[in-house]
Amino acid sequence: MKIGKLLKDIIQQLRALSPTQKRNMTIVSAVLFFVLFSYPITRSTIDSIFLDAIGANKSPHVWLYSVIVLSVVVSFLSSLQKRVNIQDIFLSITIFTPVLFIIGLAMIKGQHNSFAYWLYIWKEAYIVLLIHILFGYINASVDVEMAKVLYGPIGAINSLAGVLGGLWTAELTKTVSVEIILLIGGIIVLASGFIFLLTNRKIVNGENRNERPQISPLASVSDVKEYVFWIVFIVIMSQFCINLVTFKFNILFEQLVPDKLIRTRYFGNINAAMNGLALFIQVIIVPVGLKLFANKRIQFFIPSTYLVVALLGFFIGGGTLMSVAITFVIFKGMDYSIFSSAKEILYFPLNRTQRYGAKYIADIVVYRAAKGAISVILILFQAAIVIDTMLFTFFISWIVSIIPLFNAHKKLSANSAAPTISRFGE
Repeated sequence: MKIGKLLKDIIQQLRALSPTQKRNMTIVSAVLFFVLFSYPITRSTIDSIFLDAIGANKSPHVWLYSVIVLSVVVSFLSSLQKRVNIQDIFLSITIFTPVLFIIGLAMIKGQHNSFAYWLYIWKEAYIVLLIHILFGYINASVDVEMAKVLYGPIGAINSLAGVLGGLWTAELTKTVSVEIILLIGGIIVLASGFIFLLTNRKIVNGENRNERPQISPLASVSDVKEYVFWIVFIVIMSQFCINLVTFKFNILFEQLVPDKLIRTRYFGNINAAMNGLALFIQVIIVPVGLKLFANKRIQFFIPSTYLVVALLGFFIGGGTLMSVAITFVIFKGMDYSIFSSAKEILYFPLNRTQRYGAKYIADIVVYRAAKGAISVILILFQAAIVIDTMLFTFFISWIVSIIPLFNAHKKLSANSAAPTISRFGE
């Protein structure tokens, strides 16, 4: 009965959205669908191209380069966002993406294999930039209670997009080349940019255009730096753990699946499995979980579950390709669904400008910087025992860090008059 009443409340809240909000959320959902439908296509093809042209042992190097490039781009866009509509920034990214794909493929065909680095780097960068912009737009458009309702359905649609994109990628490998598949993905990315132009342009940095803040989103977080620090720390720990699992998977995958086209097909199926799991979590767990349980409990649940899965996959499962692949799918599936949604809720105690700034820091800069840091470590240490020891150390650190995160939240809510903040995590 309690869950039934909760579902009715969720439906009523969705109906309560204004016509403008409904229109904007519909458009944003469509854009997210196209972006995440295309990502298994671009990711599977570029990963396969990179392994073929460069090799899995260079993965930590390209992760590190990705961080550097993304940091430069983020700094530029943060400054640009004070003068340019977010829709125009989004469109520019979606135009540049297929152009770079075409140039990269042409150079690799001419035996300039180093351009595989640029394809991989931009593949890592563009998806973070686009998703950050879209979720930042959602966060600026609704309050925390409505966000808890929207993240489930929106996440479910996006996970479905990932499933379909992965399956279509696997199907395309039966008839066309890897290069053509990548170009198809680029065209879909381009289409998403033009669709996003249809959203309300008055929302800028979370405020009305006529009330544009005088400081940048990055500068605005200085007053809440303790709270943002612990969000950042959780993001770092999560990325350390996920990328250690990814590295273990890539090494085994390169050794056992040498053919580029077959590898792309497998990548497509794995992406479909990841997004299928994320779809299940978004439909069944997220809408009810975010309303029924305090975010603090959910934050403890996520790393604890990861820890159990890692123990099963690496020790009981014997560290085989199948057990590591299943562990990889579970990690990514949860990362794309419940972890992503629960992390978004962490930003709502902040004001709207601070949300953009905190998301820039945590979800773009630090998210990739953590990947770069673990890349440097993996360049130096690749022994299995070292990787496993680091993995479980980071899990424990992640779980422990949730305590000071919510202590910082209490201080933040005590100094705020916003009525929705006091409910966060209680």
